[in-house]
Amino acid sequence: MLFIDIIMLYLCNKTIFIMKKEIFLQYMDAISNQWNIEKDFIVSGSKRKDHVEARQMLYYLCSERGMRLSEIQRYMADQGYDPKHCPIHRGIKKIKQKMEEDRDYKTIASRISNSIFI
Repeated sequence: MLFIDIIMLYLCNKTIFIMKKEIFLQYMDAISNQWNIEKDFIVSGSKRKDHVEARQMLYYLCSERGMRLSEIQRYMADQGYDPKHCPIHRGIKKIKQKMEEDRDYKTIASRISNSIFI
């Protein structure tokens, strides 16, 4: 690879990282509004049901947007909460299960997903 190719690849990856982080932050805002909780509670590690569900929805939406678990973990850590891969994976699975059992979760996920502008 030429030096210029390496620089271009780096800049492209950096741009994608910034774009995905912006999507993550928009999801946080939308979920915070939907659940009527402060964003800090989503990334607090709180065990309260509404906080956990909001956090799980964030994991789910990010994964549906193509973010890897390591990216979700990094964005959460940037907000002050550093979950391991297992709780993220479990949260995604839990929301999928809730969506099968309750159509409202699917509606909420769709509404939030459609509200993102990137």
